[in-house]
Amino acid sequence: ADFKTLQTMIAKGIQDAEKGASTLEGDLLPSDNDEDLKRHRELLRRRKEEEAANKQREKEAAREKRRLENEARIKKLQDQLDSEEKEEQRQREAVKEKEALCKRQLAAASRIQSRYRGYRSRKGHKIASPYVQPAPHSE
Repeated sequence: ADFKTLQTMIAKGIQDAEKGASTLEGDLLPSDNDEDLKRHRELLRRRKEEEAANKQREKEAAREKRRLENEARIKKLQDQLDSEEKEEQRQREAVKEKEALCKRQLAAASRIQSRYRGYRSRKGHKIASPYVQPAPHSE
């Protein structure tokens, strides 16, 4: 068997298969008046509509879930920011209170020192310590 005869046999087989498929399709397609076909088409149409509705409901549910998750995440971040702001405010107030205490203590120490120096000066005792500039303590 040479190549040309094989090629013609294959072409003939393809043509026979196409003829058989077209006659089979013709046999399978009944008239539009067939009730079974109408019921089958209606069933397919309903299934397609139900699947589309289910898919749409799933999309809506997923969208709502993402929205709720996003809101929860934003609320969590906002709460975290609020707590950080409160902590910073508390720390600023603590620093202010500490500075106010230091200023009161410095003023009290300055008054005590000036009274002591005045007392010693009135008695005629000179103070041997050099002049020291008062400064608030940090701790």
